[in-house]
This record gives sequence, C-alpha cells and structure tokens, in this order.
Amino acid sequence: MTRPYLRTMLRGVVPRSLRERIFVLRIMGRDLLYRVTRRRPEFMAPLLLSYRFGIYDLSTFEKVGRDFREHLVGAGLGHGDRILEIGSGTGRMAAALLPHLTGGTYTGLEINHRAIEWCRRYIAVKNAACSFVHADVRNAFYNPTGAHTAATYRLPFASESFDFVFLTSVFTHMKLEEIENYLREIRRVVREGGRCFATWFLLDDDNRRAILEGKSRMSFVRDFGGGLTVNAEVPEEAVAFARADVERLYKRCGLLMLDVKPGAWSAIRPGPNFQDIILAAAPTR
Repeated sequence: MTRPYLRTMLRGVVPRSLRERIFVLRIMGRDLLYRVTRRRPEFMAPLLLSYRFGIYDLSTFEKVGRDFREHLVGAGLGHGDRILEIGSGTGRMAAALLPHLTGGTYTGLEINHRAIEWCRRYIAVKNAACSFVHADVRNAFYNPTGAHTAATYRLPFASESFDFVFLTSVFTHMKLEEIENYLREIRRVVREGGRCFATWFLLDDDNRRAILEGKSRMSFVRDFGGGLTVNAEVPEEAVAFARADVERLYKRCGLLMLDVKPGAWSAIRPGPNFQDIILAAAPTR
C-alpha cells in the first residue's frame, strides 16, 4: 500500500487531530534529517510543505516521479511537447520531466499558493522551459478560502495552447460538475490530436463488491458530489465515480477515451498505478 493512504486505514481507530499531529511530527523529523545529511534533491520541496501532496519521504518523491514519467512517455508525451500539468503541487512531476524536455515547455497550474511560490523560486528560475501559475480555486482540502469555484473556473490559457495535459490526484478530490468544467476547459486548451492523461478512482461492480466485503484499500461508501467519498468530514480527501458516468462525461466534453488502466487501490486486480488511469485525446477533424 502506498503511504498517502495509511491515514485512510487508521480512520475510525485514531482521532483525526491526533493522526495529523503524528504525521506532522514524523515529517518534521525527516525534514531535519535531510537537511543535516544534505540528502534532499535540488528540486524537492521541504516535506512539511509537500506532504499534503503525497510526498512523505525521499523515496516517494523519486519513485512516483519516475513512475509517472514512464506512464506519460508511454502515453505519447514527446520531448518537444507543450505540457500543462493541472495540480502541479510542489513540482514533483516537473522535476521528473525536466530530463525529458529537450525542446518543449512545461506549465504547472496549482491551487495552493505556497506550493506555487516554492516552485517559482526553486525550479522556474533555473529552467526557462518551466513556468508555474496559481489558480485561486476553492477546495476544502487544499485551498478552502479560494476566490473561484471549480465548477466555473476558466483555465488562464489560450485555446489550443498545449499538446499534452495531465492531472494526477486531481479529479479524485472534486465533484463531478467541477470535473466536467475542467474537462471542457482541457478540451479547449489542448490542440486537435493532443492528449489528456488523468488519474481517477473508478467504480464498477467488482470493486464495489470488494469495498462492501472489506477487501478494498479504499472504502468509498458516503455520497458526495455525484460520487462516493471516504471521509464525511472532509469529502474532497478522496472521491470515486462510477466508470459509466465518467465515460459519458468524457464524451459529453468532446474527448475521446483511448485507454483505461485499472489501479491497484481496490486490491482485486493488479495495476501500473495506485489510482486508475484514463488516457484521452481531442479528436481531429
């Protein structure tokens, strides 16, 4: 099991406030260790800033970045592509993609202002091909005081500005109506033939049964935003949607689904990633 989801297993056994204190203390200890030993890579943000984005230690930073670079290249990401990452966090994917970008550009869009400022200060200033844009979008888990709603937010880019758009652990924190707006905006900013790579929690009969039988690593049982959540207190922590609903959503937004790779989260089938992966494209005329 990947570490970002250990808290899910502990829910109901240890109070949330105590769980958070324990995790923060562990993160602070690792930050101190990396500072003393000088083990933290150049483009790795302090863990106290990045742990909310699933970066819990050096190994998760390096392995997840490396794994997703392989996923993205396998999905058709080219060396000279104009890339947009929605939900860029503290730059883990940017750092992993820099060796791959020999002629293209990378733009990171993130709702957490502190993460954007760190990436601008420590990554963008050293890489002319990289830029980071703050999206002040409201989200109870990552940006509770945001000025805009995800259901109406317009991506601050011109139409057909990008060849490849990707999102990891973004749609897993949103409502279905918000995701629809994002997909329509992605279709607008990606060129014809361009691709969209996104991770999800997709529900079908088999993994629903695994959840009911207590076999799944994630327990989606509470209604939220057109799907199901694991946390009634902070629903955006992790949200899953029926696969059939998602398939209709992509079609409605003008994106052609090319491939679906099941994730390992339900523990009933192997997968290349913890979350499910959907690769889609903007159709050509």
